[in-house]
Amino acid sequence: MGNSKLIAPPSFWTAGNNDLEAQLNGCGPSKLPSWFVPDSFLGLSVKNSCLIHDWMYYKAKSRKDFKEADEVFFENLNKQIDEKKDFLSVARKAFSYIYFSAVRVYSNLKYNWLGS
Repeated sequence: MGNSKLIAPPSFWTAGNNDLEAQLNGCGPSKLPSWFVPDSFLGLSVKNSCLIHDWMYYKAKSRKDFKEADEVFFENLNKQIDEKKDFLSVARKAFSYIYFSAVRVYSNLKYNWLGS
């Protein structure tokens, strides 16, 4: 996987492809169509950030773990944006806040009401 500067738990980097493929779906909940929560915005793929986030959710055992996964996701999004400096960087940063906010809402719903 590219973006080796991204933050991820050691278990993500050492997991076998079968483990990763069984648990990861990219950006957005697997039940939503991919166009609803795309793996890229404004020409930048953020799928690697999403895959790490999926893995951290899969391993999460507490509210603190979900929050940490969300924070790592936000940091990774911005690392990916910073790696591709161009005239769209400011707009991508704005999208990263929107993505992060949506992820935090989903995380709270999942943890508080969906029984995770």
